[in-house]
Amino acid sequence: MSNAITKFCSEAARQGVQDSNSGSIARRYNPDTGEEVGLNMDWAPGLPFSLVESECVAHMSLVMNNCDGNNPQNPMNWKHGGALQVGPVRYAIHVAAKRYFAGTCSLGLRQFENGLSPTLPTKYTFKLRLEARDAKGRDVGGTGGEEAPAGDQHPYRLAGVYYDDLVITPEAAFRSYDYVQFSLGGQSWRQDDAGVTPGCSSGEYEKTGDSNWERDIVCTFHC
Repeated sequence: MSNAITKFCSEAARQGVQDSNSGSIARRYNPDTGEEVGLNMDWAPGLPFSLVESECVAHMSLVMNNCDGNNPQNPMNWKHGGALQVGPVRYAIHVAAKRYFAGTCSLGLRQFENGLSPTLPTKYTFKLRLEARDAKGRDVGGTGGEEAPAGDQHPYRLAGVYYDDLVITPEAAFRSYDYVQFSLGGQSWRQDDAGVTPGCSSGEYEKTGDSNWERDIVCTFHC
């Protein structure tokens, strides 16, 4: 974003006036990428205003450094956009990429087990229905209400949501002894790691058919 600010203010200072038929100077950088960002300066047409490049950089940098970044609740220091009014001029940054709010994130998991035989744990199959949330409780990803297959030989991987892939691996050990392993970056925990972060609160299995069982798991973790 710093590079975009430098480029924008240089272009704006050279132009000196608003875009044609506009009350702004507006530019967009890094289109169609995770770093896409829009910057604009707005002021009333006809208002006498002398655009100084160094002042533009200073004001835009202030917007950048105060748009949900650089604080303990945002360890990734991601920017979420913002605006600053300085006299008659409004400086604004718009972040196109969807960013999650970092801190302590959570997930809600419904685990489905189909056990063909209690003596043959290798025959157990699992499915997961996942809702992933950021530190402000916003939904940021998951299985979209669908049930995704998972097991010790084929863990479920939620990619492109958090700073690294969230990997969920159900392990069969016959129903109440079944466990689920979670990992995200350097963090690793299980569904029975209760009362800590990362950790989970896990419900008991409920029988929903002849060989079908389900349970709910809620976890928190650092993101």
